[in-house]
Amino acid sequence: MPPLSCPSSWKTLVAPWTPSPRLDNRVLDLRTPVNQAIFRVQSQVCSLFQQYLDQHRFIEIHTPKIQGAATESGARVFKLA
Repeated sequence: MPPLSCPSSWKTLVAPWTPSPRLDNRVLDLRTPVNQAIFRVQSQVCSLFQQYLDQHRFIEIHTPKIQGAATESGARVFKLA
């Protein structure tokens, strides 16, 4: 069986993957058109899901989070049972 390949027109949609430079400069990498398009799709999916829940009278709540390790804010650590 031959290996799978995508049409040549799709290759422009795929970001080139060279891990080291991209990860070393992640702030710049996130600004590429491909990554921006991914963020826009994610944002739209979340927005549509939230609209659906709102239309069906769901209630959004924000609960406090308990962590068993130190946080960035410098809060004291306590044991979790």
